[in-house]
Amino acid sequence: MSERTIWRQMIERCNKPTSKAYKWYGARGITVDERWMSFDNFIADMGYRPTDKHTLERKDNNKGYSRQNCCWATRKEQARNRRSTKLTLDDAIEIVRMKKRGVLKRVIAEKYGIDKSLIMQIMRREKWAEAVELAQLEAVKTILDENEYQV
Repeated sequence: MSERTIWRQMIERCNKPTSKAYKWYGARGITVDERWMSFDNFIADMGYRPTDKHTLERKDNNKGYSRQNCCWATRKEQARNRRSTKLTLDDAIEIVRMKKRGVLKRVIAEKYGIDKSLIMQIMRREKWAEAVELAQLEAVKTILDENEYQV
C-alpha cells in the first residue's frame, strides 16, 4: 500500500460518511488536520514509511490526525495502542455489569469505543488479556466467580 493510498483512506474514514470505517473515526469526531488535506503537506510532515510494514498511527486514539499525534508504526506496535487494550479494570467490570443488566452491546460498544465482538469475548472471559493486564484478569475472574454481580 502506498503512502498516497494511506493518506486517501485516512481522509475517507474521517470525512466520508459512506466509508465503512467512518463510524469509528469521523462519527467519533476524529478529524484530519487542515494542513494534511494536501498530500504534499502530509508527506512533508510524516516523511515516507520506514518499511512496507509500517502504517499510520495516532498516538492518542481520541485525537485526530496531525503531525503532533501521528507516527509510522508496525501492526505489532499499533496493537499496544488500541482502545480495547486501554480499558481499565473498572471499565471491564462495568462492561460486565452493564451486559448482565441487559444493556445492548451496541450501547456498551459506543460508550467505550470498542467493537461489539469484544464485549462477548469479555463476557466469555476469552479476550480479557486484550482489555486489562494479566494480573488484573485473575482478580476479575475471582470477583465474577465469587459474587456473580447481582444487580
